[in-house]
Amino acid sequence: MSSPSALSLVIESWLRRGVVDTVRHLAEEQSFDRVHGVRTTGRVPVERLVKRVESAWPDTSEYQPVPAALFRAALAAVPAAARAGAFVDLGCGKGRALVMAAEAGFRHVRGVELARPLACQAELNAEAVASRLGVTLEWRLEVADAAERAFDPDETCVFLFNPFGRLVLRRVLDRLSRSLAAHPRAAAVIYVNPQHLEVLAESRALTEHSLGKTRIGGVLDWAVYVSRCTGEMGLGRR
Repeated sequence: MSSPSALSLVIESWLRRGVVDTVRHLAEEQSFDRVHGVRTTGRVPVERLVKRVESAWPDTSEYQPVPAALFRAALAAVPAAARAGAFVDLGCGKGRALVMAAEAGFRHVRGVELARPLACQAELNAEAVASRLGVTLEWRLEVADAAERAFDPDETCVFLFNPFGRLVLRRVLDRLSRSLAAHPRAAAVIYVNPQHLEVLAESRALTEHSLGKTRIGGVLDWAVYVSRCTGEMGLGRR
């Protein structure tokens, strides 16, 4: 699994979103860390991550921060009932999604990251955002394999920025399904850059809620799936 170049990512955005939206996206990405007082920008290729987490090869994705606009759009589609508990980011990297989740009102924010250097930076970012917001956050960073981690009963919003491939994703969703069966609750999975959406579609515990597509080409940018009991509460598809 090789990492795309920065130029190829810009060209892809240009083709998918057009010039204006691409320029706006680049401007926001450049200013994000300065505005929020954190350090999340920069790509870490798979090749550098794999040296540290070889057991995860070839199911590891490179680190790059989730585009802020995509995160906000996807989170806005999550039903209120699924935003009432804890937010957990699997493959959290340097913690940009955690920062935005805290700013969006989550007070229980958790990140799981296999690469320790990324998790250490996420911890520093957590301290910075808690200080800036002036609120009490329950912020937990775990250096762990997401495929081996059990979900806590209070975790209702699960975030994925295409952090791994089909094999790990299936194991993660199996653990989530078992948690939902043992502790029925409204819950949502936000999947940005959903390269393996068919795996979510196979889940008997989840149902499609919302899909976000780019203006040009109709390419899928994100998907939100919710637990079956969320749908039973009258918060079905959009």
